[in-house]
Amino acid sequence: MEELQEKYKRNKLKQFHEGIRKIRTGFQPRTTMCKNKQGVIVGEEKDVLEVWATYFKELFNPKGNMKTSEEINYFGPESNIMAPTLQDTLRVIRNLKNNRAPGEDSITSELIKYGGSKLWNRIHQLIKIIWETEQMPQEWGTAIICPILTRFFV
Repeated sequence: MEELQEKYKRNKLKQFHEGIRKIRTGFQPRTTMCKNKQGVIVGEEKDVLEVWATYFKELFNPKGNMKTSEEINYFGPESNIMAPTLQDTLRVIRNLKNNRAPGEDSITSELIKYGGSKLWNRIHQLIKIIWETEQMPQEWGTAIICPILTRFFV
């Protein structure tokens, strides 16, 4: 316990939180056994892996009740959906939430909301291009994930 207090005082919060988690969860033995199809408990690593491999083969390759390729219905995007209007775009912009973290480009929702009609029209043009080409900009696939540590007081 004194060691945790020392870590907290020295601002080593990650190590402090890991210590708290270990205390709260206690010792957790790791189970490396399972039952095979006959109900016998298997403990050797090779046998356990074999049981799991068999299980997943049967799970993902079921026998019987399989549809042929002619019986399978394929669904795709609807072809006659109208492109978003300027009013749709403005409604979405108005409903953006304030005080959210910006993306990689450092543009906040407030900048977009209060950017004015010229910005809104450009955004709408961009959305129309994306709609017509059915291609998203590659940069939009980037996300920034920031871990947030909460503080616990001892």
